[in-house]
Amino acid sequence: MSSPISDTESNSHPKHPKHSGGRPADPVWKHFEKKPISSSGHFSAKCNYCTTFMSRGRPHELQVHLAKDCRKCPNDIQLKYLTNIVNTEETQNVEPFDINKRRKIEQSQQTTLDDHWDDITETPKHRQKIIDQAWLKAFVSCGIPFSVIENPFFVDAIKSLRSSYNPPSRNSLSGTLLNREVIKVNSKVNNTLKNMNNLTLGMNYK
Repeated sequence: MSSPISDTESNSHPKHPKHSGGRPADPVWKHFEKKPISSSGHFSAKCNYCTTFMSRGRPHELQVHLAKDCRKCPNDIQLKYLTNIVNTEETQNVEPFDINKRRKIEQSQQTTLDDHWDDITETPKHRQKIIDQAWLKAFVSCGIPFSVIENPFFVDAIKSLRSSYNPPSRNSLSGTLLNREVIKVNSKVNNTLKNMNNLTLGMNYK
């Protein structure tokens, strides 16, 4: 007759806690205080350096905050996320490899009847980004209000050049695209300053 299992024997194999699973948290969260919100799996974020609060923290927006907006962020952390964002952006802007690229370049040098008609083919994503960046630089350097990008007559003018191109919204132009360009410029300035041995700053007062 088998003897009953004692409490000591039943506890001889400790139970391991179950892994919660899911995607691991982005490392950028260690610079923020996170609290769960009503949406499952999402959190609010409060910067550990400047106490800026975001009702819903998104990793990319948190990185942008540290790289560009936070005035109290340590320099090494700011530089880290400046570099990360710029490197990610450059990777996404790489044009996909095309085995027929040389042939296409040779053919593009020849003028055809189709060159005088509107190109209605879908605008590639990498080309869309280049055009968007060009619009941003034009708006900023010329002091054009961002709201103009959504003016129906302005949109019609853009569409007349390439009907398949969809211009960015006002929020995208003044938000995501502007943040991206500011971060790229800041990164270039930091790299230039880092490689300078002697630097003199001058100010011209009128």
